[in-house]
Parts: sequence; C-alpha cells; structure tokens
Amino acid sequence: MSAMSKAQSFKAKVRSKFLPAETKERLALARSTTVDSLQLILGLFKGPADVVGVPGLKAGVEGLLFVIDVIKVYISIPR
Repeated sequence: MSAMSKAQSFKAKVRSKFLPAETKERLALARSTTVDSLQLILGLFKGPADVVGVPGLKAGVEGLLFVIDVIKVYISIPR
C-alpha cells in the first residue's frame, strides 16, 4: 500500500468518526434495509433453487442466508 493510499485511508477513518448523528442513523437504516431485502430475496429463491436441479444451488443459497444472519447480528451491535 502506498503512502498516499494509507493517508487517504486514515483520512476516511477520521472523517467517518466525526459524521453527524443524523448521517450515521441514515446509513444504519440503509444498511439494515439492504440486508433485510437481500435476505428476503434469497429466502424466496431458496424454494425454486431446490427444484431447479442444479447441484449445490440450494446449499449455496442456504449458506448465503447464514452469512446474512451473521451480518445482521454484527450490524445490530452498537459501536
């Protein structure tokens, strides 16, 4: 990583710590909505994935749903 990208990374971290509370709330709501939508779509796709007959498709979808559950727990932890 070059010195410039390290400086930019540090600058982004500092800037994110000083975001207004309203902006942080909006970002948290957007994250939550995105994860919930993805979980809903994959949940709806899980049924047809079993019928399609593609080996491993249903297992892959179930794996993604598990990862999304873990992400939802991580998102809900206050920082």
